[in-house]
Amino acid sequence: MINDDEWLVVIDRQEAFAHNEWSRWACSDGAYYQTDKNYTRLAKAYGDRVA
Repeated sequence: MINDDEWLVVIDRQEAFAHNEWSRWACSDGAYYQTDKNYTRLAKAYGDRVA
């Protein structure tokens, strides 16, 4: 249950974290894209309270 006064704050979700050839901070084995479903699900659950 998400309270009406709670917000979802996503910090620094950049494409650079998806590509090993771009950055040493990148997720290995495409793990970055495995989080897309969860981000989408959470964003829908929070509605207009996403920053």
